[in-house]
Amino acid sequence: MATPDSDVPFRSVHPLTVAVELLPRVFSVVRNFWPLFLAAFFGRGDAIDGSWLFLGVIGSAFGGGLLSSLLHVLTFRYRLVGDRLELLSGLFDRQVRVLSIDRIQNVETLRTLPHRLLGLVDVRVETAVGEEAEGHVNAIPLADGDALVAALRARSSASLPPAEPRIWSELSLLDLVRYGASTGRAGAAAVVMGLLFERLGSGDSDEVRALVGSVGPLQVLGVSAAALVAAWWISIGTAVVRFHGFRVEDRGPSLAAEGGLFSRRRVELAPRRIQQVTVRAPWLSRWLGFVTVAIETAGARTGGGTERSEAVLPVVERAALSATLGRLVPAAARVIEEGDAGWQPLSLRALRRAVVRAYLRAGLLTVAMVFALGPWGALAALAGPLGHLWARVAHARSAYLVGEGLVGFRSGVWQRSVHLAVGARVMTAEVVAGPFDRMRKLAAVVVTTAGGRIVLPAVDAELAWDVAERVLAQGRGDPVS
Repeated sequence: MATPDSDVPFRSVHPLTVAVELLPRVFSVVRNFWPLFLAAFFGRGDAIDGSWLFLGVIGSAFGGGLLSSLLHVLTFRYRLVGDRLELLSGLFDRQVRVLSIDRIQNVETLRTLPHRLLGLVDVRVETAVGEEAEGHVNAIPLADGDALVAALRARSSASLPPAEPRIWSELSLLDLVRYGASTGRAGAAAVVMGLLFERLGSGDSDEVRALVGSVGPLQVLGVSAAALVAAWWISIGTAVVRFHGFRVEDRGPSLAAEGGLFSRRRVELAPRRIQQVTVRAPWLSRWLGFVTVAIETAGARTGGGTERSEAVLPVVERAALSATLGRLVPAAARVIEEGDAGWQPLSLRALRRAVVRAYLRAGLLTVAMVFALGPWGALAALAGPLGHLWARVAHARSAYLVGEGLVGFRSGVWQRSVHLAVGARVMTAEVVAGPFDRMRKLAAVVVTTAGGRIVLPAVDAELAWDVAERVLAQGRGDPVS
């Protein structure tokens, strides 16, 4: 297929792309279907042959991935011509995707363990069109990848000459342990407990009954504590693997965040392209004196973990939070420093709704507990006043912000978070009200940027359209009263 400047040759990806793509695909299948494999290998009886099930699922993923990777190696080409990046792909339907360099919002490099062993790198280019990377040049030699990133940066009309990089922030192993401990997962504890009960269920019934009969409250408390400790260790290990060697370099006009033990990921963060900033502060991280900052640029992708946010600064000391936000989004630093100034509380109707729900849940729980335990079950009625108190505290902690060049929402009692979108990046604002919300004269304002969306919930219906208009005025750069 001929294109302008066709005298510039297309470059191909490395043949070892096949191996680089296959290994993560098989690992992903194992990770997503591990409960099925556990049920097959450790389940009761021989109704399921675990080995054949495992081999069948892995074989299907391997066969499909092998064909897809081979086609990619044979058909994908790329080249840099003038002020555009051209990507050629397709076997029967040949397609040339042209990306204008001055529209590129983010350039990311990724080196998983197979990449590092084979001396390869992935380069991902995003322009804020859609929820995935529009340009993905995968598994090319490291030297070619560095040259491509340098050429994209040099040819960008919006780029400034990069300054000599200096280490702006660097995390130690102790920092990662603190971060992992603060994100202890209840789900991991549930998995540990589930495996324990599964093993008990597969044992001899008489032995199981004897064991259960000998278990007292202290033993149950000990097992629960052990599961919680195991969950913490799992979270700490996950944090170390994900952010090992994490550091942020200051390159003058932008920052570069890099980290990872097996998969080394590097993201360039230009303040002018930041769409959203989220500050998370679980109770344990507050006690340990740090918060986590997640940064979204244009072209955010759906999914979890690392793929959801363009960059995550896992440990930011509270004393350094204002300086960090000031380097990224100065308006966000001012909002954090000013505390409650400018924040608007949610509707009191939302509080009344939460209180009613708390007493309804307490009533249902009390009925169930009385049937199960007799008169002592009536103590479950205490959940009503406790739920009422919790609803009041949660309502007091929740608020929204439209002003200071930002749109924001904060919430949480144990797990506190502040979500801030840059007002100038706002693309749409819509008012949403379900049937139950309309009955209570409530509505939500959904604010969308190229990096994602922020929901301002539980706004009085008569104020919702005014809030939406003020949000759009931020996007237009109009003054907000």
